[in-house]
Amino acid sequence: MANDIEIYFKGACTLQFTYNGKPDGSLQKCPTYANDVEIYWTKGSTGYYITTCYWTENGKVIGKCTVPTNPYPNDFTLKSTAISYVAWTYNNKVIQKIKAPTRANDVEFRLY
Repeated sequence: MANDIEIYFKGACTLQFTYNGKPDGSLQKCPTYANDVEIYWTKGSTGYYITTCYWTENGKVIGKCTVPTNPYPNDFTLKSTAISYVAWTYNNKVIQKIKAPTRANDVEFRLY
């Protein structure tokens, strides 16, 4: 089972963490040079929740996203000019990599 996801994108982007579909924390703009984001989650007593997030450039960490903690988010939406592909990973090892459709420009992710 996956415990993290990598999303590769092109252009400017925004990331909104949510809890049960409602905004959780502030809308975040990606750093200028970021072209992918890595988001990690775990299972707690009440279900799965997001714990950590990194902005990366070609797989190299260039910054940390702000993950809300009260409550921890259980979903997110990433919007960008274009989404290249999404990789499901387990402890940073790719399980499955999915090429995004040509005109895809956002990813909505739910852990519930």
